[in-house]
Amino acid sequence: MHVNRSSPSVAEIDIPGSPLDGSEGRSPFFRLIFDATPEALVVMNREGVVVIVNERFSTLFGHSQKHLAGHPFEEIVSPRFKAEFTAKRILSFDNPGPLTSETRLELYCVHKNGSEFPIEIAFGFIRSLDDSCIVGAIRNLTCTQRIEEKLKTLNRRHTLALNAANIGIWDWDVARDVLVWEKEMFALYGIHDLDSKNTFEIWKSAIHPDDAKRVHEAIQVARLGGEKFEAEFRIVWPNGQIREIRSLADVSQDEHGTTIRMTGVNTDVTERNSLARVLAEKSKALEASNTDLEHFAFAASHDLQEPLRKIISFAEILEGLLDAKAGGEPERILAVITKSAARMKILIEDLLKYSRVGRKDWQTTPVDLNAIVALILDTLETRTAESLAEVTVGELPVVTGDKTHLTLLFQNLIGNALKFRREGVPPRIEVSCRKKGENWEIWIEDNGIGIDAKYREKIFLLFARLHGRVKYEGTGIGLSMCRRTVEKLGGRIWVDSDNETGSVFKFTLPTALVPGNDSTKRI
Repeated sequence: MHVNRSSPSVAEIDIPGSPLDGSEGRSPFFRLIFDATPEALVVMNREGVVVIVNERFSTLFGHSQKHLAGHPFEEIVSPRFKAEFTAKRILSFDNPGPLTSETRLELYCVHKNGSEFPIEIAFGFIRSLDDSCIVGAIRNLTCTQRIEEKLKTLNRRHTLALNAANIGIWDWDVARDVLVWEKEMFALYGIHDLDSKNTFEIWKSAIHPDDAKRVHEAIQVARLGGEKFEAEFRIVWPNGQIREIRSLADVSQDEHGTTIRMTGVNTDVTERNSLARVLAEKSKALEASNTDLEHFAFAASHDLQEPLRKIISFAEILEGLLDAKAGGEPERILAVITKSAARMKILIEDLLKYSRVGRKDWQTTPVDLNAIVALILDTLETRTAESLAEVTVGELPVVTGDKTHLTLLFQNLIGNALKFRREGVPPRIEVSCRKKGENWEIWIEDNGIGIDAKYREKIFLLFARLHGRVKYEGTGIGLSMCRRTVEKLGGRIWVDSDNETGSVFKFTLPTALVPGNDSTKRI
């Protein structure tokens, strides 16, 4: 990037009579024009002694006319530029003529306060009847240099960003059929000769043969329709390496709707696409593995029920055969068998429920959560009455999901709120909801025993238990099943808990859902 600066327009001037001789009529008029000039002006003789300066010069340098008159201009030139300035001044005297690069000079001068600042001075020759001088038209370059430095900094950052992101910029003048590449484009295409001119041919020949037709057709569609160009394609480097490019471009048209220019960017997406393919393959393999595990868990749980039924059945028969008076050890052993079999039955049933959450055969329909909660409270009526529980239910939404699994979700959470209650304290349970962005946030709050902060994640793991079976029955599968259900519906579940005030289980469900084959997807 470059700042284009126009130079002061001072040329050789012929004046009939010296404008500086103080003669009546000329001097006041000249002085008026001289001071009104917006540029800083200084008139010097051949030796570089200042004859006169205008008001703009005094403002710029901080020196008055009275202070500078009769002193060499070199006194206010930075020492490192004095020799160059003197040579340029003498050259202007010896070679009077129009302004050229030979009569201009950029240098640093010294302000009255001692600080140095950059200027540009252009010399012009003044020829009068009694004397000859040169006039220096001066422009302060401080602001210009700051702008140039900022532009250089921005340009460096721009280049670094393009290189870091593997981005190249191109500009196609469609009317003249000229394609211009910035240097980053050459690197993207594996070309080291930055002086290559025929970039259009380079681009066309680099596109992979299998992608060429599709890309050229996309360009023609963009040209004719004035729409943005967007395409991904493969290119072949000169060394035979294949890279993947994503190209985006804006299309400019004239007043007749004819495309005159396309300006765009190319991005190397080889690594990104390669990683995406690896992740897709791993995801597919993981999905297959999960499906196999779900089928195994379902089959194993189902098959385990038959021998378990026989154990329970034979235990009952054995209990009937035992003499009622036998008592003692045989009766104790039989009680252990019966109790263990009952617990195993519950565990198998929970495993079956858990495995069904991950299966693909969900029946997704609109489900009124108000009706779900009402049904659960009706089922739990005996437990709520015995514990003197008070349950408050706010207005709940209608969501799209599997009714059975949503029922199990609320049944587990409300059931836990009743189960993990404080001894001697009637449970207080609130079920409520609010809309938050694109989701419903639903929570079940209780005044129970609470959960230590360090266990807030652990409780959602399969078979995780924080308490013994003697005090709180259960298999440790319920909350894990809740998480699986919520995540399958596109939400998340967590708990805010305090050992003093109880727990708040919260979960989100999208406000609008549509069913899919393997999951429920957001609209």
